[in-house]
Amino acid sequence: MSAEPTPAPSPPEEERPSPTITAADLLAARVDALIDEIEAIIPDLETPHPSRSGNARAARTVSRAFILAMIADIGHEPDWKSLGLFDADEAQAVLQFNDAFRPVARRLMTLARRINFTMASRKAKIAIGAMNTYMMAKRFARKPANAEMGAHLDKLRRLLGRKNGRSAKAVTASS
Repeated sequence: MSAEPTPAPSPPEEERPSPTITAADLLAARVDALIDEIEAIIPDLETPHPSRSGNARAARTVSRAFILAMIADIGHEPDWKSLGLFDADEAQAVLQFNDAFRPVARRLMTLARRINFTMASRKAKIAIGAMNTYMMAKRFARKPANAEMGAHLDKLRRLLGRKNGRSAKAVTASS
């Protein structure tokens, strides 16, 4: 016989409570769907891959002026064109795409930074409120009439995971 308890069977799918969908979940799903739409309308959108990142990195050193000169010169040099190594029309289209999408990419990066900052800022606001409430609750718990608060405060202290301002190194060094 096994010493480990047997886990209780999961209830059938139809009996499981459905998770609550919040306004934030709905908004995030809407934004995610819009991102899917954006991805779908950009032709030949590529996903970064380590096997191709070296080419992209090396190509950054080739100036726009060089590429524009090649576009112009290849039309005058039939031997260069016959090599089939450079397509002037494709090059022109790529430069136009890059010019058009560079500000869009900057805006998307700014949006990502703003979303991350908004999440951190909103968490900071509630964390400060939670910490201030915790500190006041510790003061209330000192009164004998509020002794029942002790269990809640012990749980909160454990979840907070702090060691009275002492670092983990200081705690182990003093042991």
